[in-house]
Formats: sequence, structure tokens, C-alpha cells
Amino acid sequence: MGCASLPSGASPRTRLPAVNALVPDQPAAVGMRNDLGTTLDSIMSVALREGAAPGGTLAVGRFGRLIHLKGYGRLDTAL
Repeated sequence: MGCASLPSGASPRTRLPAVNALVPDQPAAVGMRNDLGTTLDSIMSVALREGAAPGGTLAVGRFGRLIHLKGYGRLDTAL
């Protein structure tokens, strides 16, 4: 999964302003593809369908920006 082009005027070495907490943002704001969420949803869907786990949670961040946070499947307490 390659990176999309960075925001206008940014280069791979451009620094984003520092943050003191995770800030929700779009993938393109940190140089990632805008379809990242769709890609991750697809990967998790296949993993759950194939029995890798009953459920899971994904959190993806970059440069202090939270770009994907989602729960999938179900909580299974059976042993």
C-alpha cells in the first residue's frame, strides 16, 4: 500500500505542527492514501470471515494524527 502525494506544498521532510494529544485527521493530511479506511475494512473483513479472531480493533496514527479508529466483529468471551 503506497503513500499518496503529500498535501500541497509539503515534502516528505515537512513537519506538521506538534500536538499534545492525538488529533483526528484525514489520511491525506499525513501523506497516506484517502482510501486507507476502505482498505483496512476489507482486510479486517477477510480476517474475521476466515476465523482469525471473533473481532478486533484497529487504531492507525501518524505524526500525532489519529487517522483510523474502528472496532470490527464481536467480543467473544467463550473459552
